[in-house]
Amino acid sequence: SFNCKNEKHVIAEILYITSNALSSQSMYSLSDFYLNLAKYLNEDFHSYDTLLAENFYKVNNFKNAKKIYNSLIEKGKAFQWYSSKQLAAIYIQENNKEKALKLVGDAYDNLVNKDIYVTFDYAEFLKNNEKFKESIFYYAKVLDKIKRNHPLYVESTDGRGVAYERVG
Repeated sequence: SFNCKNEKHVIAEILYITSNALSSQSMYSLSDFYLNLAKYLNEDFHSYDTLLAENFYKVNNFKNAKKIYNSLIEKGKAFQWYSSKQLAAIYIQENNKEKALKLVGDAYDNLVNKDIYVTFDYAEFLKNNEKFKESIFYYAKVLDKIKRNHPLYVESTDGRGVAYERVG
């Protein structure tokens, strides 16, 4: 929730932008400082939490990153999809690929609106985690909905081709 007429929210947004710039420079502790100031000024803007969790992930503080991502799952479908993918990345780092696959699969199944970009994202996740047969199905779903001149066409045919090659 952001109100451009609320001075605290505007200042929080400036602090968030600063925090984001610092994070992109790998200055995570300083980024967290500005981010916490932003959160103090607008505690209901949940996008701040995504950056904080990302900073924790980048310094291998998986415990705190998971805590934030798990809380974000409750904030709506968009946060659920994003957080599930981020949690899956952590589980893969922790050598728990099965848990990662189940989490992202469940999150995909729970989405009401599965547009072609989300479906492509899921197909890529499956392929990248050696679930080649499953990924072929989702690449085909994307290809059935787009024309040859669509930006995802080449990526989908390439991804599907790699998956076909891997399954022989």
